Amino acid sequence: MKQKSARVRACLATLAGLALLASGLVTGIEQASAAGTSWVIDLKVAPGTVGGSGTITFTTQTLSQETFSDPQCASLNQTAPEGKVALYVGDVVYTSPTLSQWSSTTSTATDSAVTTCQTTAGTSVPATATVIRTTATWSVNYSCQQPWNTIRATYSNNPYASLGIADAIWGGVPMPSFIPSNGALPTSCPAMTLSPSSGLPGSPLTVTGTGFKPTDTTTVHFNNVSPLGSATVGGDGTFTAKVTVPASASDGTYWVSVSSPSFNTVSSQFTVATPPTLAGRMDVKAAQWVLGAATSPVTAIRNGGFYRNYQYGAIISAPSQTLYVSHGAIRNEWAALAFENGVMGYPTTDEVGGLRNGGVYQNYEGGALLWSPATGAHESLGFMRALWQSTGFENGILGYPTSDVVTGLRNGGSYQNYQGGAIVSSPASGTHLSTGLIRHDWQVNGFENGVLGYPTTEIVTGLNNGWSYQNYQGGAILMDAAGTYASATYGPIRAAWLSTGFEKGPLGYPVGDPYPVPGGTSQNFYYGRITDINGAITICTAGNACWR
Repeated sequence: MKQKSARVRACLATLAGLALLASGLVTGIEQASAAGTSWVIDLKVAPGTVGGSGTITFTTQTLSQETFSDPQCASLNQTAPEGKVALYVGDVVYTSPTLSQWSSTTSTATDSAVTTCQTTAGTSVPATATVIRTTATWSVNYSCQQPWNTIRATYSNNPYASLGIADAIWGGVPMPSFIPSNGALPTSCPAMTLSPSSGLPGSPLTVTGTGFKPTDTTTVHFNNVSPLGSATVGGDGTFTAKVTVPASASDGTYWVSVSSPSFNTVSSQFTVATPPTLAGRMDVKAAQWVLGAATSPVTAIRNGGFYRNYQYGAIISAPSQTLYVSHGAIRNEWAALAFENGVMGYPTTDEVGGLRNGGVYQNYEGGALLWSPATGAHESLGFMRALWQSTGFENGILGYPTSDVVTGLRNGGSYQNYQGGAIVSSPASGTHLSTGLIRHDWQVNGFENGVLGYPTTEIVTGLNNGWSYQNYQGGAILMDAAGTYASATYGPIRAAWLSTGFEKGPLGYPVGDPYPVPGGTSQNFYYGRITDINGAITICTAGNACWR
């Protein structure tokens, strides 16, 4: 009997293998047979004549029975395990009837290779054999499926599952498979859109559909489980359903599907994204700037801002909820200026590098902080910053600042030093540059505490022979075209020079600053001299008796 049973199994395997071989799907049969199981379901996909349509057919042998002419020999039977096919085509799910309810055909044939059979007593007797085979078929017609949509099938009573080769039941067809391409989908196919396509748990969601059958009731599901709502399809085949994302949904991507009596399911992806906590956002930015581990909790500060300290700096949340980095020398300078409570306020940018000579800056509500290897970190704000900007910032004549703004000068004045000079400001005179030889001569004359006071103009060029000047509260300083020397003019001597026509008059330009003489002051010019003796002004031009 064992020999006959093996023959029946081999026959069944051969028939199944031949059916699969005919369809080019024989792969995997040897593996199944080696495991002692030979039953398979043949799966075929036939594209339709309309884009996105086709037929999927499942065929299998459900019965193989061998009977013998001698009644002393028992018949040999093999039946397929009863179960159902679950077929997933894209987002559409089809479930077959139980296997015994599939459409079937039965054939009967004589097994010419059999001439004897064994009785129940184990005796071999002459006999002929008749083989009865039943083949069952189940088909599904699909439509409106894109060529990238998957085909996946499972069987509820799969004898291969316990062997770890569940897909062997399909005779080697890989799962998932794909819808074959057979042209564009017709415009009449149902479609859906989500607005928005991502959101928070509990947020509103609008689902719209086109191409559905008028008067059908559509049902919206979330993740193919939770029903969110329904809507009736209008006469034009469209519908709108306003639903709510489940409040219990965690972060991730889900399918929102729409089903209707006339069309199983269409789906679209929706992403649930809960905004990260402020601490989480700060930690992400800190990692980007390599600030190390957090060393403080998130702490509230002025006007709805927050900060969190890290090993190598801090992350600042401005009142706008924008995050900014704060670290290194610029952070130390900001700290010296009282952080967000000081003149600088909150940062409005991260640190920005790539400036000339390795410089870095960070903008703030009240100005900016700058750092360079040669000058360190310093503030830049107010009218002084505006004037520095007009010169080209660090790329201009002044270069980088070398000091903070220094206040407490005479009459409310202030200044800030730069690599190429200074910017000086006072309420009465405004804000002006101080550079080069003119600045040096102003220094010789005591800066703002001297006779000249504060500058009242920038350096003015375009004088005769390429000279330039800068006016001050108490006079002016002039510089030659070559930049080799500068001379101050002030007081009665300057007034007398003005009366001669300044540099266009007979005296020309001054040569050196005023200098003391017995009883007064004198100043030399290119072509003469002006002397002030106890208020008496003498103008002496070259060639006169007074000129020596």
